[in-house]
Amino acid sequence: MSLVAALLLWQSLVINEIHFAPDDADLEFVEVLNRTSIPVALNGWTLEDASGTRAGIAPRGVTLAPGLVVPLVRDGARFAARWPGVTYLELSPWPSLNDTGDRVRLAGPGDEDTVAYTASWGARGVSLERRDPDGPSWHPVNWASSTDAAGATPGRRNSTYAPDRQPPALVAVDRAHRDTVVAWFSEPVLVGSATLDGTPRSAFGAVPGAIRWAFPVPADLGVESVSVPMLEDLFGNVAIGQTAYVVRAPAPYEIRISELMLRPVADPHDFAPDQVAFVEIRSMARVPVTLRAVRIAGRPSEETSPPTTDAPSFPVVLPPGESAVIFDARGHGGADRLLAAFPRVAADRAVPSATWPFGRTLGTTRLLSPDGIELDRVSPNDSWAEVTPEGRSFERYRYDADRPSAWAVSTDPGGATPGLTNTSESFAAVRPASAGDLVLSEIHYAPVGLQPEFVEIYVRSDRAVDANGLHLRVGASDSVRIGFHASAWPPGGVVVVSGSSTDEHTRRGDLAAAFVVPPDTPVLPLRSTLVNTGGEIRLVAGQGDSLDAARWHDGLHHPRLAETRGVSLERVDAGGSGMEAANWRSSVDPAGGTPGAVTFSARPGPATGRWLRAPAVFHPEEAGERASVVVETRDGPALADVEIYDLTGRQVRTIVAGRIVHDSLSSWWDGLDDEGRPLPSAPYVVFARIVDRRGRVRTATTPLVLARPAAVPTEQPR
Repeated sequence: MSLVAALLLWQSLVINEIHFAPDDADLEFVEVLNRTSIPVALNGWTLEDASGTRAGIAPRGVTLAPGLVVPLVRDGARFAARWPGVTYLELSPWPSLNDTGDRVRLAGPGDEDTVAYTASWGARGVSLERRDPDGPSWHPVNWASSTDAAGATPGRRNSTYAPDRQPPALVAVDRAHRDTVVAWFSEPVLVGSATLDGTPRSAFGAVPGAIRWAFPVPADLGVESVSVPMLEDLFGNVAIGQTAYVVRAPAPYEIRISELMLRPVADPHDFAPDQVAFVEIRSMARVPVTLRAVRIAGRPSEETSPPTTDAPSFPVVLPPGESAVIFDARGHGGADRLLAAFPRVAADRAVPSATWPFGRTLGTTRLLSPDGIELDRVSPNDSWAEVTPEGRSFERYRYDADRPSAWAVSTDPGGATPGLTNTSESFAAVRPASAGDLVLSEIHYAPVGLQPEFVEIYVRSDRAVDANGLHLRVGASDSVRIGFHASAWPPGGVVVVSGSSTDEHTRRGDLAAAFVVPPDTPVLPLRSTLVNTGGEIRLVAGQGDSLDAARWHDGLHHPRLAETRGVSLERVDAGGSGMEAANWRSSVDPAGGTPGAVTFSARPGPATGRWLRAPAVFHPEEAGERASVVVETRDGPALADVEIYDLTGRQVRTIVAGRIVHDSLSSWWDGLDDEGRPLPSAPYVVFARIVDRRGRVRTATTPLVLARPAAVPTEQPR
């Protein structure tokens, strides 16, 4: 028989429930339970508080049947009105129960039970209930606040009733200090002895009900394991032969910050569990490590130390590759609230913090050892918070460096993945972009109407690349992050950067309102302004390497384009430099740009087919002073030029200059030169040039004879 079982064997009546801080003081009560198998006479029993106020429970002849309870109440009428139908015994004088703590003693002939509670054991407005009738009265492990809707359960089984039949376990052992090894248990235990690496040792400072034992060891003595021959909890459960190996504190980068949720959603009307702010930590060590006394802090300043989370006072042992969650435990709910929103978190690895140091913005987050050594750091910039929707975490999926491309917004339906593999980790093998993999392929810097600004990026790599963490550096210092999701862009793919909304559907909708956008085109947030007068833009990888650069200004457009506003610049050759003016052309798309469409071409090729028509002979007077010249683009919109040359190769008239042609264009020549002077009768050549949306340049010529009557005076152009 265990020691606890022997101590409890003789007790007949025990205190089962204490309502010490009800909303109405007249509703105070103490419930008594007969834990034996025979009736117990109540005469001679008394209830007493710490001040010595004592009252008899019942007169002679009153008994309490086996397994039943009876509330001892302060005011019978008020009690009956609150809990009608419950049998009770009213005591006078009543031993008042102090809200801040008291000692309640139930005494009878040769028997007694005493509960010395404090305010920390329970909560105001609800009763304090016994969990196990056979458990200790003197320890808070056997008491809990009532979870009943009425706030108490007089006359009924306690809402927290949960007899403990599980033996205790040796959870972890760590070297808390150079000269101290600490053993931690799953629940409070009785004092005993242990062996350290086979050598018997006695714990110092331990008392019955301790949850840990501390053993002094020389600073230069290594200890690998602790064994406990017999372990007994406060409910009489016994475990034999418990052994645990000593875990050590982590070294820098052996534990890493793996997920940040700093903008949780807590809406009582959305029918979803309220989220909790948290920081997830993952072990990268090859052996188990402990998080005991590890803290989370912000960036330090020269004036003050940064606020930190509470250091866990109990061991959280992380095996290799496993994670733990330090969460904001302020307010109501605690771990229950965290587990309701994220049920995959292991309860024994949920670490509450009542001193949460963060607001709702993503600032520098540091992981500190017990002695203040920095174990890991995450340094997000302002753009992280600007594009992170509320209710979604930032997840790490590359652990080799602290850089933007190592992090991505979670795509999990629940908004975060604490306790699970991060949603982005499947992309860890995708190659980060390097120089030459991505090029700036289109720039729309002077929009009109509903058009938004945009920058198009083309995947020139022969393998899939990850666009997460990309930055656009506009001008000398305006650098903004554009990629926030782990992704795999295939060779030949196109990414469009446009708009500032945190929602991709909104960005895509704004872009599609003005342009024809392929439905599967990723649209990343631009959140910057492209100056209409021109500038320089650079595409930068997450690790800071420059991938491509380009300049834009009106001088890169077709020289005869009448209006450059509303028309984007498209790159001619993906392999050529974006800084060369000759490698850019005006878009000829009717919408003014082609975001999401590949418009590169090889070198311009010759035209095929007859797409330029003009009369063979032109009689200005007989034809109404005009000759019809028709240009057909055939493959969609194009930018067209039509000019007239004489037989010496001299250009004498421009008919069409930089006009966007959709399908066909009819123009007219009146026989005059660019100065408005009549040209003489002679053979001439009509020359046409078109540049289509794919950058192909086509040219064509057709002869035209100008025939004037002999009497008409002409002037030879100079």
